[in-house]
Amino acid sequence: ETLKDTRKSLKTTSVGAIRLDIKSIRKATGEAEKNEAEDELEHDIEDRKLETQELKDRLDILKREYEEKRKEAIADFAEKQKIFKEQLKLVKDEKKQATAESINTRAAAIHDKGIEELKKSIERLTSTLEKAVAIANDRGITSDALTTAISQAKDAISAAQQVLNDEAGKQYVATITSETTLGASIKGIIADTRAGLGAVQKKIIVAKQEVMDVVQLVRTSSATPTPTP
Repeated sequence: ETLKDTRKSLKTTSVGAIRLDIKSIRKATGEAEKNEAEDELEHDIEDRKLETQELKDRLDILKREYEEKRKEAIADFAEKQKIFKEQLKLVKDEKKQATAESINTRAAAIHDKGIEELKKSIERLTSTLEKAVAIANDRGITSDALTTAISQAKDAISAAQQVLNDEAGKQYVATITSETTLGASIKGIIADTRAGLGAVQKKIIVAKQEVMDVVQLVRTSSATPTPTP
């Protein structure tokens, strides 16, 4: 009897009703997938916002460290300059004295200016990265490649700032032991200044490439599509 009832029920069920049920199932499934995709996108965006804030917090700490090291370096330079001027008395030739003092002063000025310019470069890179992440968030762009690129750029900027801080705490002043070694001492501070600033610049070049990778990914990526019912 049950089997007969089932057959009768199947006969009276319209094809349209079956299609409607299938459509309802598909709609429900599509909405579930859409909601899941939207949740994932929202989660990715929130993670990026947290990472951006983490970078800001980390750089704030490093910037305070930078300022402290600059103050220490300036005080240290003033002390070293006193010693340098005393050592210059070992050089009897007044022309050589004047040349050595001039080069020593110029090397310090070049170092200070270089530090400030490199600091500005890092600030520009940080700003560029923050803007690129904000655009990605606004457009709903998310991908594993972008997440990785942002993380690498963030780390590269932090690494560059740390090296800058180390260099900011240095001041190169020639040590004069005799008139004979004067030339070598002066050449030494010039070489040290170039090497120190160069080391920071290399880190900034790496950071710049990482940031440009993020910018390029944002430019060439479309918003993450969400499934439609």
